[in-house]
Parts: sequence; C-alpha cells; structure tokens
Amino acid sequence: HTVRRQSIKRGEPRQMPSLPHTAESTVREEHFSSRRKQLEDYLTKILKMPMYRNYHGTMEFIGVSQLSFIHDLGPKGIEGLIMKRSGGHRIPGLNCCGQGRMCYRWSKRWLVVKDSFLLYMKPDSGAISFVLLVDKEFNIKIGQKETETKYGLQIDNLSR
Repeated sequence: HTVRRQSIKRGEPRQMPSLPHTAESTVREEHFSSRRKQLEDYLTKILKMPMYRNYHGTMEFIGVSQLSFIHDLGPKGIEGLIMKRSGGHRIPGLNCCGQGRMCYRWSKRWLVVKDSFLLYMKPDSGAISFVLLVDKEFNIKIGQKETETKYGLQIDNLSR
C-alpha cells in the first residue's frame, strides 16, 4: 500500500465521482440538459483517473482502445468487441467435425476499423493479433449462405 500511495501523483483525483440519486423517470423534460451535463462531467472525471481510464471494461463501454488516439493511424474508425472464428488460414480438406464441417474456435477480439486497414487485438492484453489491409481484393461477404453463420460476415483480401 505504501508503494501504491506513493505512485499516485498529487493532483490526480482519488475518489469516485458521484452521480445524481434522482431516478430518471422522475426528472422533468426541462431538466434533461442539466442531467446530460452531469453525466458528461461524471464521465470526464472517470476518464481523468488512470485506474478507470485504462480498465478494459471502461474502454469497451466507451468504444475506444489504446489505438484510438494515435493520430498517425488516421481518423478514429469504428471499434468494438466481436466474436472471431478461427479459420482465416484454412487447410483445404481438413474435416474434424463431421460431414464437410470445419472445427472452429471462437474467441473475443477487439476489432478496429480504419480507412486503409482493419485489425483485431486481444481485449485483455491489447496485443495486436492481425492486421488486414484494404487492397484490390478486399471483399466482405454477408449472410448464412456465404459465412456459414446466421449473423456473421467474412472479410477477405489478397493475403487472407
């Protein structure tokens, strides 16, 4: 605890900010703008605290990652948690789940979409797993017939 106390910089907020205790259903319409401002102030205070700002749950809620604010990567695109199926580097003829079906592993990944590439990374560590460039063969397939999943999509390019 001594080391932890010494590591906290002076001037950094130390206590969790509080939200109003009034229920949303009892707030009148003319007070919505002040309520919005209170929520904005609350989120700003939370994000000033490194412990909450760097927490993966906070980043997921807001829809940002460590790469969101690197200006050299281009404007912030869409980001979010997805379930990624293994099999981007399929081996033709490998059947292990029955008639013509492939064995797949599903894992959570953080998908980052930028103007010239997309990447996915491990949400807990932030380690980049793969970068897919938008090239002349970049293609997106949607639908159960194309992707073998009800709500899935498949993204291809020249290399994968």
